[in-house]
Amino acid sequence: MPSLSVIILARNEEKHIVDCIKSIQFADEILIIDDGSTDQTVPLATNLGAKVIPHPLNGDWSQQ
Repeated sequence: MPSLSVIILARNEEKHIVDCIKSIQFADEILIIDDGSTDQTVPLATNLGAKVIPHPLNGDWSQQ
């Protein structure tokens, strides 16, 4: 059976991350690639079941 993974690039998105994750709950896996958030983005995402992977952007979206 195919599975669907959704990747979200984020940094300090506490105002939007909950709605974003809730809108994709149909996915089998939700990955947040976090660029060093200093707000509540990470705990909010993990509380909704997303896997958070810390990875600095370093000014290069293609690397992210």
